Amino acid sequence: MKFKFFFLSMSFITILFSCTNDDDNQVFVNESWLLGSWDLINVKVNNVTDDASSCHILNFKNNGTYYRTYEHGNWKLNNNTIELDAMRDNDDRHLEIIRLTPNTLMVRMELTVNQYRRNFDEHNENEVLTISETYKRNN
Repeated sequence: MKFKFFFLSMSFITILFSCTNDDDNQVFVNESWLLGSWDLINVKVNNVTDDASSCHILNFKNNGTYYRTYEHGNWKLNNNTIELDAMRDNDDRHLEIIRLTPNTLMVRMELTVNQYRRNFDEHNENEVLTISETYKRNN
């Protein structure tokens, strides 16, 4: 009898945990956690660490404006994506939030080399790059 109960319990648990949900990868985004100033601490381009992380900041204000090193404009949150509407040259960006805590922000975006405004000898100017950036809260 104990064996049947154990077997049925394990079967139920296996079925319960084997079901998947598309929402499992959804990141919880608390918009108030975005507000304020962030220091860039790590950048990966196509999964390779880049040295561009020194002295770059990102600042979100509650009036819907932002400042990012060398650019500024308006921002809005759309699900787990930060939409940046830059004031210059149609330089809009969509930052997918990978992780957000009160002290850590990780985002990912896809841009061409031209859009990223960096020179890479190993990439042509129209190649699409996957860029991951990690920020820490600037207190």
